[in-house]
Amino acid sequence: MNTFYILNFGCKLNIYESESIGFLLTNNGYVQINNCDVADIVIINTCTVTAKADAKSRNTIRKVKRNNPDCCLIVCGCMVDTEKDILHNLHEIDVLIENKNKDKIIQVIHDYNEGLFKQKPFLFQSDDDGTFNFNTFKMNNHSRAFIKIQDGCNNFCTYCKIPFARGRSRSRDVNDILSDVMNIEKNGYQEIVITGINISDYNFNGINLSGLLTIILEKTSHFRIRLSSLEPQNIDTGFYEVIKNNRICPHFHIALQHGSDSILSLMNRKYTADYFSEIIDKIRKSKPSSFISTDLILGFPGESEEDFEKTKQLLHSIRFSFVHIFSYSPRKGTTAYDMTPKVPERIRDQRVYEIGEINKIYHREYIHEFINKELNILIDATHIDKYQKGKSENYLDILVESDSLIRGHIYNVTIKECDEDNKIIAKLN
Repeated sequence: MNTFYILNFGCKLNIYESESIGFLLTNNGYVQINNCDVADIVIINTCTVTAKADAKSRNTIRKVKRNNPDCCLIVCGCMVDTEKDILHNLHEIDVLIENKNKDKIIQVIHDYNEGLFKQKPFLFQSDDDGTFNFNTFKMNNHSRAFIKIQDGCNNFCTYCKIPFARGRSRSRDVNDILSDVMNIEKNGYQEIVITGINISDYNFNGINLSGLLTIILEKTSHFRIRLSSLEPQNIDTGFYEVIKNNRICPHFHIALQHGSDSILSLMNRKYTADYFSEIIDKIRKSKPSSFISTDLILGFPGESEEDFEKTKQLLHSIRFSFVHIFSYSPRKGTTAYDMTPKVPERIRDQRVYEIGEINKIYHREYIHEFINKELNILIDATHIDKYQKGKSENYLDILVESDSLIRGHIYNVTIKECDEDNKIIAKLN
């Protein structure tokens, strides 16, 4: 039993942890393959951010075991921490692993092979918190490298289960982060992604996110740095200075969730719409032409027509580069689950549609700012017809006519056109 396949769902942190599991297995003699149906070991790293995410994980579990009944099926990720009762009833699963024990995958497989797990599914448990035990210097499936600096969340937004899945906010030792970062630089990566559940809450011995970024910039010299999702209430004044550095990508995803102060309060979001707008203004002054995206939840209990209109007005005012739109998903165990009045599905869906139309306008407007301008794209492994695809520093997917560009390398291009489907074509300089 030495081949494995990993299925990942969810956020950039899950991507990092799936890659770390793969790195650990490969270093211990296991072989990663690209066919789930013949792998000896299949690992599913789940997401539980919405009810749809849970359903997708359950369906995948059943499908994997149906197509590969002899595999050892290991399920880990946030759904294990929040939905144990549901997963215990899925007898396709061989082993369940909580988030804090993902680093013990080698021991889990060894114990499984030795027949030490007497029930199915078996919940592997350990008192040792391995949240920051991973060291990943090479990301086999990505042209960018991911660095985990933080885990957990103290916000307890009323709609969210993540604090129950990931626990309280913890920050990784600065020296451990630097060790990983410098090894990644030695491996030739030209972009790293700083990730965690709430990276703007990073604080290790008084060093916050701005301080950490300053240290990384001082100790390294080559790669560009991309930040994953930020929470507005944790952004400090030092942040606006450090992002002026050219190595910090002009791409910021800052979670808004709603444009009405009354709904933000019901969500337990600790800021107002005006405060959020001020944050965006300061970022744009420090880093002009940045790609600024956000998350928005529509149909939250109690959302009135007035609340929705305030959200639309805020979107027109801020003009986000992109909005990730979510219908409110009731999650048992959260405060919002029992909130009333519920928004009828028909009204919720109409609001999702309207925000989607606003999003199209400003997303396309942002793209067109860069026609005939130069950008630097990091090539990934994707080929589309006669083109290769790359990600620009400001998070645009760009196609270049070529078949010889090297994956993981950065190339300077000039944006030439954007079609009606927002397919961006560039010329290599």
